[in-house]
Amino acid sequence: MKIILCILISAFFYQNTSYSQSPVVIDSLFSILKLQKEDTSQVNTLCALAFQLRNSDPDTSIYFGNKALKLASHLKYKMGIAGAQLQLGNALMNQGKYIDALKYNNNAQHIYEQLLITEEFKNKDLVKKQKARTYNNIGIIHWYQGNYPVALQNHLTALGIRKEINDKMGIAASYNNIGLVFSDLGNYSAAIENYIAALPIHEEIKDKPSIAATYINIGNIYRNMERYSEALKNYNDALQINESLKDNKGVAYSIFSIGTINDDLGNNAEAMQNYKAALKIREEIGDNYGIAQCYNNIGLIYSHQKNYSLSLENLFASLKIKEDIGDNEGIAEAYNNIGNIYRFQKNYKKASQYLNKSLLLSNEIGSLENIKLVYLSLATLDSTQGNFNKSLEYYKLYIIMRDSLANNKITEKITQQQLQYEFDKKETIAKSEQQKKDAIVQQQLQNQKIIRNSFIVGSALLLLLIIVLINRNKLKRTVEMEQMRSRLSRDLHDDIGSTLSSINILSRTAQNNIQHSVDQKTKESLEKINERSQRLLDNMSDIIWNINPGNDTIEEVMSRMREYATTILEAKNIDYTFNFPKEKMDCKLTMEVKNNLYLIFKEAVNNLSKYSGASNATLSLTFDEKNIHLKIEDNGNGFNEQEIKHRGGLSNMQHRAEEIKGVITINSVVEKGTVIDLSLPRYC
Repeated sequence: MKIILCILISAFFYQNTSYSQSPVVIDSLFSILKLQKEDTSQVNTLCALAFQLRNSDPDTSIYFGNKALKLASHLKYKMGIAGAQLQLGNALMNQGKYIDALKYNNNAQHIYEQLLITEEFKNKDLVKKQKARTYNNIGIIHWYQGNYPVALQNHLTALGIRKEINDKMGIAASYNNIGLVFSDLGNYSAAIENYIAALPIHEEIKDKPSIAATYINIGNIYRNMERYSEALKNYNDALQINESLKDNKGVAYSIFSIGTINDDLGNNAEAMQNYKAALKIREEIGDNYGIAQCYNNIGLIYSHQKNYSLSLENLFASLKIKEDIGDNEGIAEAYNNIGNIYRFQKNYKKASQYLNKSLLLSNEIGSLENIKLVYLSLATLDSTQGNFNKSLEYYKLYIIMRDSLANNKITEKITQQQLQYEFDKKETIAKSEQQKKDAIVQQQLQNQKIIRNSFIVGSALLLLLIIVLINRNKLKRTVEMEQMRSRLSRDLHDDIGSTLSSINILSRTAQNNIQHSVDQKTKESLEKINERSQRLLDNMSDIIWNINPGNDTIEEVMSRMREYATTILEAKNIDYTFNFPKEKMDCKLTMEVKNNLYLIFKEAVNNLSKYSGASNATLSLTFDEKNIHLKIEDNGNGFNEQEIKHRGGLSNMQHRAEEIKGVITINSVVEKGTVIDLSLPRYC
């Protein structure tokens, strides 16, 4: 009984998971739906949503199917009407509402047949594919109802269409469905032959849900052979795949199958835990067929524990659902189980009623396995009551049926051995191919690693080369600039400097020669020439000094400052003090910083000598970690900045300080003196 039940469960799983739902696809379809207008495209999206949700959420699938049907009917979109009815049939079938499901699938099939006759399509294969699905679904519904010949006929028709259009996924599904029908008819060799035909197609197209279902079927074969460890491994492999796919229906079937192993091994507590876990998932997704099977097996566990009241409660709950969904095979099975429980309770009258109802229905649907089991139950019942002659008759019938099925099982075992051989052979080939692929992938990864590392090293070398070239060019430009500055300094000194010196000497000589002349204007002109040539000579001296790269050190700057201040302040009889660093400073300034620093100093000292009337001055140059500080202070007359009319010198100092990112402050108090303080970044 448990073996037959496991076959039925895996069969339902196979029939309904040939096309799996994807959360990513569902989310994408919802996003698309929000942007669509009410046209044929929206009908197709609604149908696609109904299709994706048919297993995990049949109620929502029916909602979208009805929306699609309503819109398609309004648009008179025949393909959409058929598609919507097909999806409604799918969802209703998953809920066990077979009469309504059959009606919708028949309607869809009729529309597809009419479209193929009357309409012109660029892609007729699409219509044929949908038509094959209607035959597939109709076959499943008849299979549930125990009408195996009609179920087989529909599945064979679907297979023929799918082969015609080369629908690989559909072909594999049809092979599995045909195998399941043969299995229920007791023709195990034909069943396994179809499973073997389906498996390589599933693997080729990477149809994970159907591969998981195949693992369950293989597990069932091992279970029938009482090779429980192998069966359990296949069930767990199926569970792992279904969990990765988040396929709740597949997860429930896998857990249920594991429960049957624990049941067979007498692990009642573990089996009960498995069945209840599967029941919870099935109740959440509205899987009535699966719920009924869980109640049935839970009832059988309670019977093992001699808790007959709870056993009957669960078996009757299972029976009611099976009657609601029209599952004749399941109804016959439930009658037999209930009859046996009443026999345990010594309620022989009710036991006889349910066992005879099971026998009658099993004969009607041609369920040989159920007939065999009922004969044994009736023989045991009559023997318990002392009706030994009648018991013997039933037992003989049981033996005849058992031997008949045993012949099929001998063939099945031979085929199973062949299946195992083929399966092992395929695994060996697949493993060898995988090793080759892994070796190729490893080599490709190694090559990619070499290319990547070569690229990184090459890029690093190229970057280093660029940096070297940039630094080389920069150094070259620096050397060239210093050479140009040296050359310019020499040229200015040798040419313009010597010429200005000559003019100054000549004007002074001429001035001395006419000291006693009465031509006052000539004197004044010569004095102006002398004064201006001297000023120009001084300025030219500063320019030449600044241009010369040899004067870029802070030591040269301080030396120049001392020389200038000494000359100017001594001429005015002003006492002075230098607060310059005594230790040698390793500091080289740019031409711009050096020039502006010196000219600010020069302007400040010049103003001090001309306008301050000071008797004492202090000149300081100090350094800290970040800045250079220049400070010039005197004890002179001071001044009020607001009263100064000509601010050219002060403005020049301010402007020069800004050019070198410095800050200059001038604090002057009348009759107390002036302090000029310059702070600039330490560029060295």
